[in-house]
Amino acid sequence: MRWVIVVLLGILFANPAIAGEYVVLSGVPEGDPYDKAAARLAAHHGAGKIVRFDPEKPESALAALKEAAPRNVAVVVRPEQIDVNSVRRFLRMATQVDADLFVDFAYGFITGATPEDALAFVETIIRAGKTKQPRKVGSAGVWGGTGQSQASDGHYELGALKLPQRTLRFRAPAGQERDQPFIDAELPSLAGCGAIIMGGHGMPWEIGHGPRAEDIGKLRLFPAVAFNYACHTGVTRRYPQREYSGGNVVERLMEVERKRSFALNMIKTGITGYVAYVNPRPAGPELSTDFARVLAGASLGESRRADYAKILLGYLGWGEKGIVPPEWEDGRTKARKAVDPVRHMMLDGATGGILYGDPAFRPFERNAESLPLAKAVKGEGEDLIVAFALAERHMGIWCADPFRKFPGGLHGMARKLYGKIELPADAPLIRSVWIDTATQGGKPIRTLAPVWALEEDDGKRYLHVKANFDYGARGDVAVRFVASSRAEVPEAKRPKPLREMNPADFDLPGLVRHVNTLALNARTDITAWLRELGSRSKPHAFDHVVALIRRGQGHWRTHLLLDVTKSTGDEKKLMALVGGPALPRYGRWIAMKGLGLFDLSHVRAFLLEQVARGRDAGLFMSAAQALAMLQEEQAHTPIAKQLLAFEEGWSGVEGHLLNALHDIGAPALAETLDAYVRHERATQEMRVWVSLDRLKALDAKRAVAAAKALTASARFAEFAAGTQARIRELAGMNEPSRSPK
Repeated sequence: MRWVIVVLLGILFANPAIAGEYVVLSGVPEGDPYDKAAARLAAHHGAGKIVRFDPEKPESALAALKEAAPRNVAVVVRPEQIDVNSVRRFLRMATQVDADLFVDFAYGFITGATPEDALAFVETIIRAGKTKQPRKVGSAGVWGGTGQSQASDGHYELGALKLPQRTLRFRAPAGQERDQPFIDAELPSLAGCGAIIMGGHGMPWEIGHGPRAEDIGKLRLFPAVAFNYACHTGVTRRYPQREYSGGNVVERLMEVERKRSFALNMIKTGITGYVAYVNPRPAGPELSTDFARVLAGASLGESRRADYAKILLGYLGWGEKGIVPPEWEDGRTKARKAVDPVRHMMLDGATGGILYGDPAFRPFERNAESLPLAKAVKGEGEDLIVAFALAERHMGIWCADPFRKFPGGLHGMARKLYGKIELPADAPLIRSVWIDTATQGGKPIRTLAPVWALEEDDGKRYLHVKANFDYGARGDVAVRFVASSRAEVPEAKRPKPLREMNPADFDLPGLVRHVNTLALNARTDITAWLRELGSRSKPHAFDHVVALIRRGQGHWRTHLLLDVTKSTGDEKKLMALVGGPALPRYGRWIAMKGLGLFDLSHVRAFLLEQVARGRDAGLFMSAAQALAMLQEEQAHTPIAKQLLAFEEGWSGVEGHLLNALHDIGAPALAETLDAYVRHERATQEMRVWVSLDRLKALDAKRAVAAAKALTASARFAEFAAGTQARIRELAGMNEPSRSPK
């Protein structure tokens, strides 16, 4: 039997929720003020009896969910019941309703800073379902480098969709934390958008150098839905942090006040759905594709399920049997070399995504053909031929794969072509999948073995399959898979081991670019690569590294390349960069830090002048790092003076200045750390604790006195319970802590 199915540009979407397909879980007891939100949502959807469960043990709801087999689940909880561990536990539980490995229902969380906020959130969502969503997109993100903040109007294009777009780009003026006048004037212009995407570096209370929770709380954004890929901006109470100490990484759990929570302030704005992360997560491309699915007609819950499917395939690519994120344990220490950036930071971090809102809410009409992936399926005997294609202009967003490495690849992480297809009712049982052909720009490309899995949902069968390939080639990408009933992949179609790249594969400019990419991963041993780079023509190699910095392609470890390629007089080239015009992606900072590789009297004098008179926080920080590399003790006094001034706009470099002072190791270090710990404006508890711990190593008696003074301060009450316990223990005020939560 032969048959052909062609599906263009999209993921298949489920139908809207109807009575009998919706379950409301409540993590609060009956009669709790937050339970009013659960009752209102259950009544709206005709969901019947509310199911009580323990958010710390979400498996307590599993029996009820298996019986109901719902399409959508709303989870009503207090804000303190949401953290990285409870979110990850719920995600794992959501895969256990049926036999396959995928998340089995769409779900979203309902909460608020107060019970009244939670109920108002539900009422807002219900009201939005009776109105037409504005067909306008908002984009609000922090852009690095220097320059002015910008507001502009243009268009968001997605296939045949072309929607008006309001774009805000935040940049912090030199010497300031953020461009507050621009934020005050332009942030309200997001009102009237139907969907908003936000991003940048984040903490629970802000998008760094952009809007803070208090700025967001002033907005009125009804009926928009918002997606935010900035780290931590989904946090409502506890949040995880990594503390780096020598060769170790220590896990910490911190807390944020409700009034300072970015997420809880978003909920107050009249937003009808909010997707963000409760942990660190560099999620720009992944969240951008989820955002596009909503614009193309997916419900908020369906968009999240598509994201969870990609996460599952990520874990399968690492040899796991399902979605298995670890729990975060306050005080747990790991060797830094045991933390893989792709596996433990990108993939595990992806499981901290959370939807605040009704998973059944569908803001926009279905228009799945606007999504850019072209898919075709046909039967050949007992096999299915599955073909995916994507135009080059969409690859930056749709082909990024933060969950898999490409051995010897240009960027460490691989690219992907992923899709989901519905299997015909009479299709054979799929037992093996292989890649028949893969091309980019019409030319064959290297691929890894495909990652695939079968899903059964709502009486239908689906195949999810992903091909991974490397960066570097140009042109449209196309992959032809064979999904077969055969138990084994034919010998001729088994992927050959990829030959590792070696220095001989590159000319000098290519070698510089490749080593710079490898250096970005601190766990990668690049000794041989650096040795090869250093053996090439040094003046030319150094110039290529400088050109790379000028183009905005440098990063925090590019100085390693400068070190092996430098020659006499090259410091003048870096000094020219520092004194020249602004460069993209903090290029002047990289050049300034690179001067620490030149132990020359005129370089030391230049750097000391920078910390004595410099007013740009980033350049000051980089000069301090360079002086630390040179072990210049004269730098201690001006760096300490700037640190203890707690100047507005300098908090972002505070930790780096503390590290520089520690690395310099001047005799006055203990006095500076003592003053820092005792200062009422030292409110970043991780920095305070690290400083106190370092002080203990230098002067234990002084550290005990500083710890006792700290416990009596007003800011101590705002520290997380675990941090408070450690400080009290150091002060001799309680029993030794045992990984306090």
